[in-house]
Amino acid sequence: MPGKFNSKSNIWEVVALICLSAMGFLSLSCNGQEGPVGPQGSQGPRGPVGPQGPSGPPGSNATGDKQVRFTFNVAEGSSDSTWQMCPPYTEITRFNISDYDSLDSAVFGAYMGTTSPGAECEVDLFDVTDSTEIAGSTLFTNVSGTQFTWPWVYSNNILSSFPSREITLAVRVRSNQPGTLAQVDNAVLLLYRR
Repeated sequence: MPGKFNSKSNIWEVVALICLSAMGFLSLSCNGQEGPVGPQGSQGPRGPVGPQGPSGPPGSNATGDKQVRFTFNVAEGSSDSTWQMCPPYTEITRFNISDYDSLDSAVFGAYMGTTSPGAECEVDLFDVTDSTEIAGSTLFTNVSGTQFTWPWVYSNNILSSFPSREITLAVRVRSNQPGTLAQVDNAVLLLYRR
C-alpha cells in the first residue's frame, strides 16, 4: 500500500538514522540553537604578486641648492682680549665638508661690533674637535654703537681650510681692548656650489 510504512524495506533506514543521530552525526531537530563557531582554519597559499605601480616623480640629487647656510644662533660678547668661546648649544656638531658635493667656496660671516669707539671686535670660526681656528676665518670691525648699527662682516673663501672629516664648529669672540665689550650676533657659514 502506497503511503504506509513498509516494515521490511525501511526498517534498516530508520535504525541507521537513529544511530547517526545518537552518535552526533545527524540532527533531527529543526528548532535547535546554532552551535559555537569552530576554530580558524590554516592560512591558504599566498596569492600572485600584483602589477607594479606607476613611477613617482624624479627626486633631488641634493645638488640643486646653490647655497647651503649654517646659522650659529649666537648673541655673545666679551670684554676680554683672550678668545671667549660661545656656548656649546650654538655649535654645529658632526660637520663634514666632504658631505657637500660640487662646492667652490665657503664664507664665514657675522653681525658684530663694539660699545666703544676705537675698540676692535674680533670673531672667528673654531674647530672644537682639533682645538684650532679655521684658517682665514677671523673677522674684524671697529664699528661701535648699538647692534642696530653694526655691520655684517664676511671672510674670504675658506673652503680649503676645513679638514675632510667630521668636526664640531664653534664661534669665538674677543675685544682688542680689555674692558670694552665686543659682541657677535647671528654668525653664518655659507657654502656655495658651482
